Amino acid sequence: MEHGFNQRRGGGMMAVGCSPEAAKALMAETNLGAQLTVACVNSRSNVTLSGDVEALEALPSRPRRAQRLCSAAEGRGCIPFFSHPWNYSQIFRADSRIQCELVAQKLPTKSIVGAEMPSMEESERVWRGFIRLEEEPWLRDHAVGNNALFPGAGVISVVFEAAQQMVEPCKTARAYTLRDVSFTALMALSEGVATEVEQNASRLGHMLFVWLGL
Repeated sequence: MEHGFNQRRGGGMMAVGCSPEAAKALMAETNLGAQLTVACVNSRSNVTLSGDVEALEALPSRPRRAQRLCSAAEGRGCIPFFSHPWNYSQIFRADSRIQCELVAQKLPTKSIVGAEMPSMEESERVWRGFIRLEEEPWLRDHAVGNNALFPGAGVISVVFEAAQQMVEPCKTARAYTLRDVSFTALMALSEGVATEVEQNASRLGHMLFVWLGL
């Protein structure tokens, strides 16, 4: 079907509060079917008509539930004028799980072990912290030569702290068992340098303690 357009005023669009069938019947009753068409079906009771601007304005006002959306002759983008009763009295947030865990940190950040961080896998728990000799001066006493080394007992203490945080609320861990513990390297600490510490734990009981000097 060909649709004529007024070259002087250009084309436009209009939202009409009726069904597609009622819109076609309306255009037929007003002899505007050759100038207008149903451009989009928004819902069962709302459609968008497009065509000649004068033909759109000639439609009866009774079925209209919105004003004209846009006109090509006006030289500007589509501006909606729907009269929906928007309710701004309540704010709804759509934060991701990771964002929620960052904002609502369950436990405060602690010395050396740091704080638990969001994990990409539900079966994994991750803690991240920073060790500075300026904040933990007692570590200077554990040295080999001129190099301060983080003691192995400190690593075990960090593991115990993380394990304690993994205990479910209202429950108490009576004992911990360490098995297959190995130290592949020693963590050297330098003055004025923050050493990043990360600990990974899985539900199977596996734990990995790694560090990175910054």
